[in-house]
Amino acid sequence: MNYSDTDEQIKAFKSATDRSKNILGFTGACISTESGISDYRSKVSIW
Repeated sequence: MNYSDTDEQIKAFKSATDRSKNILGFTGACISTESGISDYRSKVSIW
């Protein structure tokens, strides 16, 4: 697929997610700490 219009990309993404049974999202660094979930590098981590 080659979309030049952002609205068309959003519509295609929504269509794909609407047809999906399961969705997995990958996030960048620090998303867990921003959400209040401890990271593995902090002083209170198990590592």
